[in-house]
Amino acid sequence: MSIETRFHVEQITRHGTALYLAYSADTLSMIWTTDADSAFPYEDEDEAHEDADKHGGEVFSFERWSPDRHYPGEAARLERAFGATLIAAE
Repeated sequence: MSIETRFHVEQITRHGTALYLAYSADTLSMIWTTDADSAFPYEDEDEAHEDADKHGGEVFSFERWSPDRHYPGEAARLERAFGATLIAAE
């Protein structure tokens, strides 16, 4: 696993409540929510800034764990378990 950087758009209300920009599948648009786990995780900082300009708020970066695209330990475990050599598809 590795650490990856993502971005989200956040604003603070005058009462001190944090709001996060999230995607709503119901309305097929962006909405504000107080649920930090629902915040839309942007991969591209410029895209996050575009939505911040459009909807208001500020862009913040955060880091999270992400599985590596190639994890050699998993391939070795499967080879031992199944007795075959695995060929990775690119």
